[in-house]
Amino acid sequence: MQEGHDSGTRVWWYANGTQQQGPVSAQELKRIAAGGGLQPDALLWREGMAEWIAASSVRGLLPVAEATHPASPASPPAPPPPPPAAATEGWSSPAALAPAAPPTWATASASAAGDAPWFAVAPRKLLVMSLCTLTFYNLYWFYQQWWRVRRRDGSDIRPFWRTAFAIFYVYPLFKRIRAEAQEAGLPPSFEAGTMASLFIVITLLGNLPGPLGMIAMLSALTLMPAQELANRTNAQLAPEYPRNDRYSGLNITGIVLGGLMLLMALFGSFLPEEETEEAPRRKPSSSAPVALAAPGSPQA
Repeated sequence: MQEGHDSGTRVWWYANGTQQQGPVSAQELKRIAAGGGLQPDALLWREGMAEWIAASSVRGLLPVAEATHPASPASPPAPPPPPPAAATEGWSSPAALAPAAPPTWATASASAAGDAPWFAVAPRKLLVMSLCTLTFYNLYWFYQQWWRVRRRDGSDIRPFWRTAFAIFYVYPLFKRIRAEAQEAGLPPSFEAGTMASLFIVITLLGNLPGPLGMIAMLSALTLMPAQELANRTNAQLAPEYPRNDRYSGLNITGIVLGGLMLLMALFGSFLPEEETEEAPRRKPSSSAPVALAAPGSPQA
């Protein structure tokens, strides 16, 4: 039996009669068969197979004496839930060589020709556009990501409101990007809770007066790790999808106009505030004595 590079991944389920067990890796399954724990009429299943197959049909799995016994016509048990990670296997059986099916959410996303599960943008472009648009590009980024979640899930979530209240929904979005990357076989590259907390803190600091309020301009730095992982997920499931790492004419226009506004905002935040002085009130002069007329005397 020839084993592939991912033979250590637990993707196989087996059933002796009505007793269903798994998941196990290809190496573990071979050891079970060698120890007599896998009967010739046992059934095997892994993600990507349409139905259970007989263990005797997998060449090199069972000992020669047992593999020659015909499989019993017992009805197979119901397929188990899919394993947490999909992987291909290198056994010589044609059924075992079939690649595992992609996650359901990835299949739904790929229903649109050539589309990707996540909004694609180069992390550097995300940072530049966020700075030059005074973080308005962050709102566009949140809306695009939630819109794709709604489309492939068929759910009734409102991308607009999840964008408007991004500080409340940034953690669920980061958590989902991590989870779907793991389903695609990719290791997570950031902590959802840490990055979400930093985004919330930096965003709230934007309410401070003066130059401290400009700290909010750095909020895109907390979005970049999530976008980098989303891009790797896109490359895994939709390799032909554009990476969106170039600047269009509209992007350049926004960068120029927004860059000028950013410079003006930075310049204005460091200017000293002008103090307005009130005009002093005029007081009556006390230098000249005031002559008081005596009672009964004629006034001039």
